[in-house]
Amino acid sequence: MKIERIIFVLTVFLVSLGACKFNAKNLKKDHALGTSDNLETKAIPFKIAENYFINNTVNEKIPVKIGEEKIFNKFFGKATHIGNTGKPTPIDFSNEYVIVVELEETNKSSELTPVRFYKNKDNLVLNYKVDEGQDLGFIVRPFMIIVIKKQHVGNIILNRD
Repeated sequence: MKIERIIFVLTVFLVSLGACKFNAKNLKKDHALGTSDNLETKAIPFKIAENYFINNTVNEKIPVKIGEEKIFNKFFGKATHIGNTGKPTPIDFSNEYVIVVELEETNKSSELTPVRFYKNKDNLVLNYKVDEGQDLGFIVRPFMIIVIKKQHVGNIILNRD
């Protein structure tokens, strides 16, 4: 009888522990996707544009918001690779616009990752992180392109975490 009671208590403990871990993972995942319980903020859906490069003729700072294909093409070219993942992300400028996060030139490998994108009153706030890696031996211009629907309007605020 005593062994059954110990097994029962251990089982309840392990199930409770597993539920806590599951809940913590879900909260972390939701935060990364930009969801919020705060009524003042609302997550904005987006996609990251892949397989583009900054044209080598561009010397000036790239605008944070670009809503026209002609202007976008002035700054960016398509970097197509073999395979399904090698095609540039399609951007429909009649329904979408892009937000560009551009860093200073560096000789370090740099990966930009969106952490949270949400609307707060009249502001569209993009929190992102930068992971710097090893010395490349040459200069790069790190950037990230976020594609969103034109229905989402507001002042764009970029926050580096």
